[in-house]
Amino acid sequence: MARRLTPEQERITRTLDRPLFVAAGAGSGKSSTLAERVAWALTPGSGEGGAPYLDSLDEVLVITFTHAAADEIKEKIRARLREGGMAGHALEVDSAWISTIHGMCSRILRRHALALGLDPGFKVAGEGVSAGLVERAVDEVCGIVQDDPAYAELRRSFELRGRAGIDGAATVFGMLRTLRDAAGSALEGFDSVEFPGTAPDVFGELSLYLDCVQRALALGQEAKAFSSKAGEAERTNLQNSLEVVGRLLSLPPSQRDAAHAAEAFGRIRKPGDAYRSKKMRELGAQIKAAYADCALAVQMAGAMRFRTQLVQLAREVDRRYAGLKAGLGVLDNDDLLSLTLRAFREHPEVAAEYGRRFRLVMVDEFQDTNAQQVRMIELLSGPGACHLCTVGDAQQSIYRFRAADVQVFRDRQASLPPSSVVELKNNFRSHDDVLRFVAHVLGRGQEGGGGLLPRFMDLVAWEGRASGFAARGLPRVSVELVCSRRQGRAQVSSQDRARVMADRVAERLASYIDAGQRPSDVALLLGRMSRLGSYLEALRSRGIECVVSGGSTFSQSEEVRLVSALLHLLANPRDTQDGLYPVLTSQMFCLSADDLLLLATRDQEEVDALTKRGIDAGLVSFDLPAGLEPSPALRSARELVVRAFRRLGSWPVRDVLAAMLRESGLVARLE
Repeated sequence: MARRLTPEQERITRTLDRPLFVAAGAGSGKSSTLAERVAWALTPGSGEGGAPYLDSLDEVLVITFTHAAADEIKEKIRARLREGGMAGHALEVDSAWISTIHGMCSRILRRHALALGLDPGFKVAGEGVSAGLVERAVDEVCGIVQDDPAYAELRRSFELRGRAGIDGAATVFGMLRTLRDAAGSALEGFDSVEFPGTAPDVFGELSLYLDCVQRALALGQEAKAFSSKAGEAERTNLQNSLEVVGRLLSLPPSQRDAAHAAEAFGRIRKPGDAYRSKKMRELGAQIKAAYADCALAVQMAGAMRFRTQLVQLAREVDRRYAGLKAGLGVLDNDDLLSLTLRAFREHPEVAAEYGRRFRLVMVDEFQDTNAQQVRMIELLSGPGACHLCTVGDAQQSIYRFRAADVQVFRDRQASLPPSSVVELKNNFRSHDDVLRFVAHVLGRGQEGGGGLLPRFMDLVAWEGRASGFAARGLPRVSVELVCSRRQGRAQVSSQDRARVMADRVAERLASYIDAGQRPSDVALLLGRMSRLGSYLEALRSRGIECVVSGGSTFSQSEEVRLVSALLHLLANPRDTQDGLYPVLTSQMFCLSADDLLLLATRDQEEVDALTKRGIDAGLVSFDLPAGLEPSPALRSARELVVRAFRRLGSWPVRDVLAAMLRESGLVARLE
């Protein structure tokens, strides 16, 4: 059964014999188009001489970013094949090469495990487990830095962990973790990783900061934000930043060195909070973020002289991490990629086998890949990657924290001729009013036609989409702005603001319902459940009955109660009722009554008999009655709690909590 396709979808479906680059906007039907492409390739007439282009689904490789996306496209391909009368091929879907890139690598490695020196039954660690092992390895190496005189200068220049905790890139801990992560996704590992903190990095961040300062000075003058004493001080600070950074950026390239920038940046004071208007507060937040980025770039530039030491330490982190994984008998996702790429290099016959096998290679969410992944996929896509079709949207690139590089997406587009580039701009989900609103905010919302997203892809609503909008005469998109002002000397309370906002929203919803929209088609999303009462009162006073879904029982869930108990424990180790006891008996440790009894018992000094004590004292001292050994669970719980208290001096509480949850194995068990 033929389906109606747009001209662009038709072009993608029928182009099988050369590379393709597809820029597909949200809701443009890209998954359905990929399914159509597979179905067409198996249809008589798609190949030479009236034959199908493909003999079977075994010649198709589809890479998706998530397991859910892989399952979705499998079902679409299966359904399309059945519709087209190809039930035999539909039976091949479950065994087809349609998976995440890690799933593909795992499948290849298991098939060739013996030749590659691997255990065919290897296990893959979840992200929670691997993150905990990395933190443990970095923590151990930081212990070396702390004790070894060879790193005295490094310790004087950078905090070991510092207030920034495990997420602080400008601490030794953060730099080591960043370097190890970068090496894990680099083509040549540590040999090809780019060390951050070069002069172009610093001056690039300074240029962005200068732009923010210039806009703040202009807007602040217009909004009279500098009329107060605090505002005048902030204006002076920004003017000083403008002069210092302006002089730096006016230097010729040959004189732009990181040391000079660091010295000048030290003369700039951190931006303050002297703004009252909403626009200025938003811009103030941008200035602070830009200042923080500059500070980080300057700090990292200062680390350049320690590059050799830091890379050596990062290699040691990687070695220890590998040892921890070997102890558990697991690989992680980076191992799957690096081992597969190494297998292709060291065993070219393996890469050649798959390069000959796959005649249709498609990669979905291509914007979330990195150079290492792309190189591997190219090796599977025939000579010159002639069978490769990549599909993605740069506007949806959200996985840079996982080493995804949107520049890879853009480089791929630039490398192909225009005849191999297709844009899917038809949106099948949303009405044109919604798309115009999005385009105004993201594409043309700033002066000069800029917008929040560079190179914004403006989508066009599909004319054949059925409309479920019943409130005729009212706009489909409505923006309600609520402002609060001082009443004399008193500031409007947050409760009053919430009540006014709830009334305005309820009034607007009531107008849509009165105009014909069904109440069951209305969903109200709240940022904070603490204001729920105000919204319920406002809605019900207008006769709009509603059901609360989610949020109301969040604090009663077992996991949240555990985190609450952990906070009590870290705040006061002697709080056994709300802290220690609930933690030790929770799913985190699952200690038995015997374990707790052991903690609550000690030998007497004067008499040869046992006496009781608090379990907090038993856990801290761990001097257990003679002849009694702690269980492995009790010993592990004690080590983890003691380690958490040691970290409290330099880590933020949230990072200590996260580490406890990961290192206890709870996150892995929940996954």
